[in-house]
Amino acid sequence: MVKLTLEDAKDYFLKHVYNNKPEHMDAECIKQLEACVDLINTYEHQDYTTAIFELSNEDFLRLKGTNFILQGESIKAHLSGCNMVLMFVATIGYEIDKLIAINQVKDITFSYFLDACAGLMIEKICEDIQAKLLINLRQKGYVITNRYSCGYGDFPLSAQNQFVELLDARKKLGVTISEGGMMTPTKTVSALIGIGSKAVFDKQRCKDCFKKDTCQGGICSD
Repeated sequence: MVKLTLEDAKDYFLKHVYNNKPEHMDAECIKQLEACVDLINTYEHQDYTTAIFELSNEDFLRLKGTNFILQGESIKAHLSGCNMVLMFVATIGYEIDKLIAINQVKDITFSYFLDACAGLMIEKICEDIQAKLLINLRQKGYVITNRYSCGYGDFPLSAQNQFVELLDARKKLGVTISEGGMMTPTKTVSALIGIGSKAVFDKQRCKDCFKKDTCQGGICSD
């Protein structure tokens, strides 16, 4: 079970909110973050579903056994060197959405902190999925790519409908999609990870990661 820690929240806010100026992170800020972390760890309901598909050898990228064609040049480039993909949908549930909405009326600042920490929590869950996949595949000589989601590059956001359908995420996780392609609960992520002996992991993503200064060895990629 993935847990959010106060150090996770402090590291994130220090980089993304306080521009790496710790003197701006006062005692009240830390108190708010601590309350957010406690709420999220108490009320989140983390769950995810995954599936691995082989890629077709056609001129276009299609998941074997399905009609799902991965459209766009960016996803084609991302999956260069891959012969399989892992797809997943992960969420932390509706209760966190309710808490954020309630606090938008009661305390807008706290609501902002809570929303950011909830986003951090779902990111940690995605990292955990990726790390577990890597451990399972490393012994078989496979390499994995970074995560890639609908809406990146020219990979259409509308593809999320097929993600949810293929993984049966509506039934398993309670995830729904609006006409505009947005998922609820709002802290839900769909993504795919390329798998193959010649897959490429983009180390630049590590350089941009908010945890780069405290990373314990790059478990996402090494």
